[in-house]
Amino acid sequence: MVERLSEVKGGSFSEPFDVSFSSDEIGVFGGPSRGVLWLRPESGGRIEALHADIVKALNLPNLPQRPFVPHLTISHFESRDEAEKARNEIIAAGDEAFPRLTFTCDRLAMLQRNGASGQFFCNQEFLLGGGGANSGEGGGGPWEMPYHYPGMPKEEFDWLPRVRGDLNARRRRNKHKKGK
Repeated sequence: MVERLSEVKGGSFSEPFDVSFSSDEIGVFGGPSRGVLWLRPESGGRIEALHADIVKALNLPNLPQRPFVPHLTISHFESRDEAEKARNEIIAAGDEAFPRLTFTCDRLAMLQRNGASGQFFCNQEFLLGGGGANSGEGGGGPWEMPYHYPGMPKEEFDWLPRVRGDLNARRRRNKHKKGK
């Protein structure tokens, strides 16, 4: 996979691009027992183009029944109604409470997770603009792979596995109820 992505040239890999987030593009999905609050990035179609180029480079099926929806998860809630309530509060607060955030996307990160409950690590970075696979943080010296993102705890907090287990158990119960 790394080799295929490292060989991609041109297209959406050709140059960095700006991405913005704002409360204008805040969404919710979920149901009675789970809600997710998320932000849709504004990139002038560059994220979607990058996704299409990755699918093509890796020869992955592009499944039309589940279209690609770029998003940044903000928070999980007990229900969709709770997530909708939070969304409405953010919208009502306006730009002063949630100002537009814009940054330049100059790399693609391949993440790794050890098991369904582990932390994410960066396994590889690909620089946009013809740099290929990155072998050094910010283009500098080499680092050990995989690595934690700066500021991320090296170990999970003790309470995280318990909370994650409770959430997964609730999801299994609800899925079982729907199946009856």
